[in-house]
Amino acid sequence: AGIPKAYGFEGSPKTIGEHLRKKRIDAKLRQREVAAQLQAPVQSVVSWEVGRDNPAVKYMPAIIKFLGYDPTPAPETDGQKLIAYRTTRGWSRKKLAETVGVDYWTIHRWEADVQPRSARHRNLLKRILSETTD
Repeated sequence: AGIPKAYGFEGSPKTIGEHLRKKRIDAKLRQREVAAQLQAPVQSVVSWEVGRDNPAVKYMPAIIKFLGYDPTPAPETDGQKLIAYRTTRGWSRKKLAETVGVDYWTIHRWEADVQPRSARHRNLLKRILSETTD
């Protein structure tokens, strides 16, 4: 028995929407039930499942909880680790910047793997990244 046609994709799920669709179908849930669990509009869940949109960062903690795992690829670079750190918390760059006491563009540069110049920023980034492995 292969992949059910209802999944709408071949092989393993690749997008967040495909992961959601597979989990929803396997759990025999309706899109509105998933939307309620994620506290998201039903139309958003539909849009994610068909690949029209990606979920906003604010929905990622609920999506990870619903799936029971993080569907995003494992981060490899420090910038990717920083993105994973904030998205699993549902934080925007602005929220992370405010939380750690730097400006938005500093977070933007770090996520683009531009290494910090100052010792204070290097230590701060190192501290944040150490939390990603906890």
